[in-house]
Amino acid sequence: LEVSPFSPRKLMAALGESFPAKTTDPKAFNKVALRVKAAGDRKHVSVSEGLVKLDDSTLTFNLRAKEFSKPDVAFDINLDHIDLDRYLPPPGKENPKKAKPRPSEKKKIDYAPLRRLVVNGTIRIGKAKAHGAGFHNLYMKVAGRNGLFHVDPLSLKLYSGSLSSHAALDVRKDIPKGQMEL
Repeated sequence: LEVSPFSPRKLMAALGESFPAKTTDPKAFNKVALRVKAAGDRKHVSVSEGLVKLDDSTLTFNLRAKEFSKPDVAFDINLDHIDLDRYLPPPGKENPKKAKPRPSEKKKIDYAPLRRLVVNGTIRIGKAKAHGAGFHNLYMKVAGRNGLFHVDPLSLKLYSGSLSSHAALDVRKDIPKGQMEL
């Protein structure tokens, strides 16, 4: 599947519609492209040589999923760079007459889907910025099964230093437990 580069903003304008998202950068969403090779049947799906271009950012990825009743997912995601501030809404005036939030009922979270999930993946981000804060060289490996998930390693560089960590999330029981070491 290949979608040649196009401008979502120009497409909406040609359709006589306004662009549905207000962004800080009026040039955001000016170029989008997609290319993937996909294969599968009722028992498995794979996406290889995935490529998404969003303006000047490039995301490459591979994904495999099988055993849908007990999802077994593997992925490799690589993003060269992105400035998320460009895609945020422009600063505006706060509405002084906000509706009061309704009291929420405490609902028990069902962790059963996570207990069935098997995951093994890698995420790399060359450079990213959000809300003015930036980091680079993010590398994260995620693995888990039967409700026990590990992120090891998690490393990135930010400002003048670096962060290296590993973490675990255990949802085998109704009350989740987490652990993170820096």
